[in-house]
Amino acid sequence: MSARPKIYHRVAELYGIEFELLNHPRKLQKALEQLAWDLKLHVVKKFTHKFEPHGISVVWVIAESHLAVHTWPELGYLHFDIVSCAEEADLSNLPKALKDAFHPKNLKCRKVS
Repeated sequence: MSARPKIYHRVAELYGIEFELLNHPRKLQKALEQLAWDLKLHVVKKFTHKFEPHGISVVWVIAESHLAVHTWPELGYLHFDIVSCAEEADLSNLPKALKDAFHPKNLKCRKVS
C-alpha cells in the first residue's frame, strides 16, 4: 500500500458580513486574492458564478488543491472550504486571514480530518 499524502482541510462559516461584499464579484475576488496571498496559496484557475437576485459561488483550483466559497448576502453569510496538500500553506492562520479579508461579526472555523 502506498503512503497517503498529508491533506489539510478546513471549513469556515462567517456571519455578519456586509451585503455588498458578498454580492459584488470584484469585491469578493479582491478579498479572496488577499486571503490567498496571506495563506501563500498559488492560484491556477478561477471560476466565479453570480446568482440572481443575489449570491456568488467561487471555486479556485490552487496548486495545492482547491478552495470554494458560497455566499448568501441576504443573510450576511459566507461558507468557506479549503483543501491543501502544501505544508507551506499555513492554514493555522486561516481564522485571522478570514477575519482580515471579510470582517465578519462571527466566525466558526474547524479542521476536517
